[in-house]
Amino acid sequence: YAKALGAEVVAFSGSPSKKQQATELGASIFVDTSVKEELDAVRGTLNYLFVTANGSDSPHNDYVTWMDYEGHVVYLAVPPGKMSFTPSEFIHSEVSITGSLIGGVNVIKKTLDFAAKHNIRPVIERFPMSDINSALERVNSGQIRYRAVLEN
Repeated sequence: YAKALGAEVVAFSGSPSKKQQATELGASIFVDTSVKEELDAVRGTLNYLFVTANGSDSPHNDYVTWMDYEGHVVYLAVPPGKMSFTPSEFIHSEVSITGSLIGGVNVIKKTLDFAAKHNIRPVIERFPMSDINSALERVNSGQIRYRAVLEN
């Protein structure tokens, strides 16, 4: 989606096995967050960081170091419990933190129109309604990429 808007997309994951799919989905750079040298290479370079993972072990305090001056960290997932970061890091670099779970009706309509215009399709796994237990097992174990859809 961001690539269709003209952005250079940088994907972050602690799982190197996700690199190929991230590239197929439009990322021009993949950063393995378990490799210090890869993280060092992107420090201070991002204008926007869209946080889509809700893991409690996410490095919230490190996010500011990845941001360029006046960058924006946008949470699109809700981490469980409390987040921990040092406010002075964000203040000195004038990095803002914001979040959104869903847009209003007009935002959703524009998003769907844009996706249709640029042939952007979701990555889903389909399950017949009769197989709901297996679908839930895959969701709960974190095996779904990226959404499960139940069909009648």
